[in-house]
Amino acid sequence: LKPPVDTGAEVLSMRPLSALRPAYDALLDRWLADPSDRPFTVTAVGGGAAGFESMLAVLARLRQLRPDRVVHGSLVTRGTTLLPGLSSAARRAALRALGHAGATVRLDTSWSGTIGRSSDLVLWATGAEAHAWQRDPDRRGALAVSEQGFVRVDAQLRSVSHPRVFAVGDCAHWAEPLPKAGVFAVRMGPVLSHNLRAALGHGALQDYRPQHRFLALLSTADGSAIASRGPFGARGRWRSSISMARPWPPVGGSWTDCSSGRCPLPEPAIRQALAPALLTPNAALTVEQREWLDVLRA
Repeated sequence: LKPPVDTGAEVLSMRPLSALRPAYDALLDRWLADPSDRPFTVTAVGGGAAGFESMLAVLARLRQLRPDRVVHGSLVTRGTTLLPGLSSAARRAALRALGHAGATVRLDTSWSGTIGRSSDLVLWATGAEAHAWQRDPDRRGALAVSEQGFVRVDAQLRSVSHPRVFAVGDCAHWAEPLPKAGVFAVRMGPVLSHNLRAALGHGALQDYRPQHRFLALLSTADGSAIASRGPFGARGRWRSSISMARPWPPVGGSWTDCSSGRCPLPEPAIRQALAPALLTPNAALTVEQREWLDVLRA
């Protein structure tokens, strides 16, 4: 969503990404040049991954550049939980990381002018918004969109009203709404490429089948990361030689050889979650448990 205009504080919006980097660089230049030593307050608006990561990253950077100046942090979200959709273990780790960084968390709290006036910098990291032309009935014409303006697509990623129009990623609306996460857009890419060729007469259309679970990695800006997949979560140190092409990027904890292409998450956390299955012969396992057992055995 678009940030408010009059906040009483400088606003750094996480979108569009093309404008974020120059705006952030300019902010850091001003931070270094500011002779003031009064406490500085950073407020992140948004309880998703962007709000969490940007809060910790900006706090760490400002403190690194000006260790002589006190920097306070606060994360505000109108949601009742932080990082909805991630495992409870990952959410607890995230709250601990914010607490360690000295950042407070205010749940079930909507943005207000009072919050803006009590902040020096606002990190605007709310949810995705459809492009302006998608929200404008005069500009999109008869193109079918969701209530929020996202293009409604079928299983082949075609517009449900205009089958010669394809849409993927954040601008698209799946029949059962998907999280606005890059892992879904990436998986849509090969299907889109195939179906564009099919639309030109080269082969048959393919269906896109979204994954039910995915691995989320959240940086805590201190050399560590939080991993979440399904009901599992863990926190550990980054390893510098991560190959994202591998299905299990290492995060930390107990490391194993990744030469086979399978790099497990920290084993203690997984073993604890799977203790009954590991200790009971011929135990009835869920699909999720079998996946993690395969990781441990790789």
